[in-house]
Amino acid sequence: MTDKETTLPPSMLEHALALAERGFAVFPANPSNKKSLIKAWQENATKDPDQIRQWWARWPRALIGAPTGWGCDLWVLDLDAKVDEATGEVIEITDLIAIVEAAIGEPLPETLATATPRGGRHFFYRMPGDGREVRNRNPLMENIDVRGEGGYVIVPPSVRADGAVYRWAVNNDPVEAPESLLDLVIKPVEQEGPEGGAPPAAMGDFQSTLAKEDEAVRKYALAAMDGECHAVRSCGKGGRNTQLNKAAFAIGQLVGAQVVSRAMAFGVLQDAAQSNGLMKDDGAKAVQATINSGLNDGANHPRDLSEIRAKAARRAARSGSYPPAPSPDDYGGFAEDDGGAKGEEIQPDKPDQAAETSQEDAGANKAKKKRKKKSSFSAPPKRSDGSALYSALDRELAELERNDLGNGERLQARFGQDLLYVRDIGWHHWCGSHWTEDGALEHVHKRAHETARAMQDEATALRFEPPEWLENEEEISEFANSHFGFAISCGNAGRIANMIATAQNYMTVEPSEMDADLMVINLENGSMRLEGACETLKPHRREDRLAKVMPVRYDPEARCEVFQRFMDTAIPCKKKQAFLQVWAGLCLTGLTREQKFVFNFGEGGNGKSVFMDLLAKMMGPYAATINFSTLLKDDRKRGSEATPDLARLPGKRLVKASEPERGSVLAEAVIKEITGGEPLQVRKLREDFFEFFPQFKLMVSGNHRPSIRSADRGIWRRVVLFHWDQNIPEDQQDKGLPDKLWQERSGILNWLLDGVRRYLEDGLQVPDVITKETQNYKEDSDPLGRFIADCIERAPGEEVNATTLYEAYCSWARLNEAPIYKMTGFGRAMVERGLEKRKKRTVSYLNIRLDYVMPDAGNVHDGPPVPPVPQSVEDYNG
Repeated sequence: MTDKETTLPPSMLEHALALAERGFAVFPANPSNKKSLIKAWQENATKDPDQIRQWWARWPRALIGAPTGWGCDLWVLDLDAKVDEATGEVIEITDLIAIVEAAIGEPLPETLATATPRGGRHFFYRMPGDGREVRNRNPLMENIDVRGEGGYVIVPPSVRADGAVYRWAVNNDPVEAPESLLDLVIKPVEQEGPEGGAPPAAMGDFQSTLAKEDEAVRKYALAAMDGECHAVRSCGKGGRNTQLNKAAFAIGQLVGAQVVSRAMAFGVLQDAAQSNGLMKDDGAKAVQATINSGLNDGANHPRDLSEIRAKAARRAARSGSYPPAPSPDDYGGFAEDDGGAKGEEIQPDKPDQAAETSQEDAGANKAKKKRKKKSSFSAPPKRSDGSALYSALDRELAELERNDLGNGERLQARFGQDLLYVRDIGWHHWCGSHWTEDGALEHVHKRAHETARAMQDEATALRFEPPEWLENEEEISEFANSHFGFAISCGNAGRIANMIATAQNYMTVEPSEMDADLMVINLENGSMRLEGACETLKPHRREDRLAKVMPVRYDPEARCEVFQRFMDTAIPCKKKQAFLQVWAGLCLTGLTREQKFVFNFGEGGNGKSVFMDLLAKMMGPYAATINFSTLLKDDRKRGSEATPDLARLPGKRLVKASEPERGSVLAEAVIKEITGGEPLQVRKLREDFFEFFPQFKLMVSGNHRPSIRSADRGIWRRVVLFHWDQNIPEDQQDKGLPDKLWQERSGILNWLLDGVRRYLEDGLQVPDVITKETQNYKEDSDPLGRFIADCIERAPGEEVNATTLYEAYCSWARLNEAPIYKMTGFGRAMVERGLEKRKKRTVSYLNIRLDYVMPDAGNVHDGPPVPPVPQSVEDYNG
């Protein structure tokens, strides 16, 4: 299994197999319309793992369908939370649960339940043990259906074609439904009314009517409260206290009618007084006394809302809240929106003409229902440019609440497809090719400003298409005016900030969701998957969540003749050239399985900087440069310190550093950590630590090789020394070469893609010439290893005193300009390099002979005498 495969989430096949093992018979369903992808799904749904594997091998993204009825001993109560397209009414899941519980007279028991993409619920229950049959009922009540014998549902974690996901809301075993619920879903409503008259409304219609009455009262109360608060906010000095008292009395009447809580009433009035400066001028104590006085007086005179309820009931009756009993054809019908379906077979690749016809009929019915009461205003006028005065979206959003929550929903509805908040990183906006941070905060503020201005058009829409519960011209005008006033106030900086902060909660994604596919690279003219022939571009799409783009266009016909001549001059060895091509191609991907870094070594004028600068420029935001000091040993650093250089690297695929100073020492722990493929803990300045999986390959360049003190394989297996050994004379160097190479970037991209193909076919093959160069680097980096090779012979049975060996090394190190370590570190290093140590009265090294003579003052190149133990030493941290 590859590294990539180990990081992928479980496939839909694995989920389907797990559900089958749990006892569900399953079948594949179309992600676009949730219809069965197989014939006779009732008979062919199965728990057989071999059949399931065949289906999902053919349709790997298929939804998981599960039949209901006697075959699986399950039936489903389907609650369809949504926004009614005809009225704009928000139907919340809590309201639907309350309706069912009111109808059965007891709470619904906790059972296996799924959350549908639009906020609905599927509650799973066992079939009755006494043989009674639960069949499909569509609807049982308004927005409430039953899936029983002959139906099916879509089960988690299915993902629709639009990206919406089914999730488990409660992942317990299904329970048996209470008798009261079975009575509701099984027994048909057949009894006649009094005196043999017409049959009464079904319980569902009655509960639906009550819900509509309550909703009408709620909307009336919120609108009235908002209007009173607007009057307070807009009142000038001299009349503010009087206006506050009048508003408190009016809202107090709603408190007395028990449709508004006193806490809410007090809060909105106090906020209005704060907005108009009354709180600051008169003080909190005086303002609160005025509010309490008005609320008390108003609560003693509750407002009569019976007419509001009556009008809502009459509208419900006119709009057909009491539908005829469903025909036999309706049983088994399934609401398309909630993941259920009728018992019918679907040909996945052929249009469903019947479905199209029914959708046209449904659209016509919705259009009829959507005709709201018109005011006496004339038809909506056109602007001077001929455009409509307001849009259908303006009218739809006018129904949202007038508060920060409603404003956040407005921003999301108008511009949500182009805005995204990435946790721990910040806002991103869609720029046509990718999601970018550049200017994103400014962009989201501009969109919030546009949303606030568009709310004035919502007020215009309310004049021409008023809500049904407004009965006369005065109410319509007052309601539209209050919305306009609210819209003006929403342009304030505080309201704008609250709008953005609220919308952020619903537009947030995790950093791991951005650039998540390690084998996709984004280019100027599309995104490319780096597998197979590496030649297929697809258009830029928001849903791919790509946050970077290379400043290069893909052109399969492009060539790079200047670049190839440069490579032949700088790297004559074809094996080294082929290695560099594969490594550079690997940098296009997010794969880190090789766990290596490349050190480009050589004196100036050899082409290494030209190559590295070109590669980094082509990769654009996929590349980053860090300070070489990030990779160096520094005993002063503490683990709690910020790592701002590393904190810039999430999502990067190439990281370069250059020009270490002579004598610098690599921090081996850092190298192991950033090349190990494990998550990194990093921290920006003055921020908390966060974790990310590195995708980058590290390339280091320099005229000097930093020391790597340790001899262990854990560090040296990661090192690849690439020696640029061709020094081009100054008079032969082309100063315009970087510009010429940049003009060939599309052709060089093809060269890199060839490297990707070779890597996918053969892996990263390090040629012998590079392996030898790396081995020489290792030997030069290990003075202790050289001391052992130069001064110690293997001699079974002999031994050398530890102090004698240490003094010999210190003398040798002074002569060879090697570091001198403390004796304890030296002893540890000798054991690491294979020497056997024994400790009795003194410490000795066994089975060796010292082949080194301590020089005296007269034979060390006429210099000063070499002290046996130096005065300045360092710790050994190999």
